[in-house]
Amino acid sequence: MGSTPDKISATVGILSLREFIFDGGYYPLNGMQGFAGTLLKKYLEYKGDIKLSSSVDHIMIQNGRAIGVSFSGNNVE
Repeated sequence: MGSTPDKISATVGILSLREFIFDGGYYPLNGMQGFAGTLLKKYLEYKGDIKLSSSVDHIMIQNGRAIGVSFSGNNVE
């Protein structure tokens, strides 16, 4: 909703949570970790490079699109 609960009206709060009120909500198969794991698997299938616990120094932009990332002196494109 973009605000803390004390900053929104009750109507907005209820409308935004109506799926949980009427249906019990929807959850990813195997929870949020399962969702993250599925994204990781697909990313690696498409030859993506995963860097964990790394700080990004710079995101390289060309024609409005990210073309590479620079972190700790190593460039990945």
